Amino acid sequence: MITGFFACNSRSFPVAESKMVDILADAMVLEAGVQIKYNYAILPDSVWMKNYAFIVKKHNVDVKDFETTLSAYKLDGKEFSALLEKVIVKLQKDEVKHKLDKP
Repeated sequence: MITGFFACNSRSFPVAESKMVDILADAMVLEAGVQIKYNYAILPDSVWMKNYAFIVKKHNVDVKDFETTLSAYKLDGKEFSALLEKVIVKLQKDEVKHKLDKP
């Protein structure tokens, strides 16, 4: 049913695109940190789920709404790719800002 809903209303996601960009950017930073912390070991899903739940909560988004929105984006490769490009741009801007803020 979700597929039909989003096919007709491609921009009616439960979570706004800008919020998804923020959440996914935080998730990518977290994933990189966790991989380094655990020396790139394969971690159980429970570790990842706990971390993702923390990020979604940080952004005041319901986990189900996030999952629904992410699944909907994944149904359209072009739209998902465009979303991820925005995430990458955000991460690059954040990196530049961080470097400029250093004394």
